[in-house]
Amino acid sequence: MAIKMKTVTTFFDEDGSIITESERTATIPGIKEIEEQGFRKAFGQMETTVLEATNSTRQNAMSDLVEELSKKKRNQNAKKKKGSS
Repeated sequence: MAIKMKTVTTFFDEDGSIITESERTATIPGIKEIEEQGFRKAFGQMETTVLEATNSTRQNAMSDLVEELSKKKRNQNAKKKKGSS
């Protein structure tokens, strides 16, 4: 039986408000697969899957964070322009 894993990357303010959150699930080999494939092959699959899932989660969260920060910057600039008119 395969094992499910979930990785989550969350960016939040000092007050605890979540800015962005990215989540991904993946399947890694379980005991049965390890016995059938052998430890080295199954461990290699586990390692690759875990690294890909965590990297993907972090990259998605970073993209979302940059987008959110960009929106906030645009809003601040719009308010400044509106206030100086």
